[in-house]
Amino acid sequence: MSKLTLFYTLEQLDSMKQLWLPPQALGEFLMPVQSPFKSDAARDRVLDDYDALLARWPVSYESRFIDTEFGKAHLIASGNPTASPLVLLHGGGGNATMWFHNITALAATFRVYALDIIGDVGRSTGARPAYASGGHVRWLAQVLDGIGLGQTALAGASFGSWLAADFALKHPERVSGLALLAPPLSSRCV
Repeated sequence: MSKLTLFYTLEQLDSMKQLWLPPQALGEFLMPVQSPFKSDAARDRVLDDYDALLARWPVSYESRFIDTEFGKAHLIASGNPTASPLVLLHGGGGNATMWFHNITALAATFRVYALDIIGDVGRSTGARPAYASGGHVRWLAQVLDGIGLGQTALAGASFGSWLAADFALKHPERVSGLALLAPPLSSRCV
């Protein structure tokens, strides 16, 4: 079986940018601007499940928080600290633990940073930026600065792929590779 490469060049990504939903349209399909949790009890259940998954995390990891202008960003770091970096961005309605089944293979090659995207159901805290504001890209840049990454590969699923692509278009010098899994596309492409 041949190995499939999911990384795009920035030129390929730039030529596809009109295929993406505009950021303001995403607000209709993603979670509300308020807390992603319907109640304190719901938050507690989700975070208990988060902790249970981390207790079974198949490789050694470090749980860290990075201060940003939007609040504290949480990440799970795994893999050799001297390996090439790879930042993982989950889909909407999820968190960094979505990478549980992939982390062993990824951490064997990369220093992996699985982020809890701000405003979603993970451990990151603070105000969710409006989708059309560019705030998610600023948040991600601040997280990468806090980790000490001038350049990294990005991999995202669904909303995470939109964020990875938007970041790559605005900061191409900071992106060494890009993997987009199930990116949201415009209805013209479906």
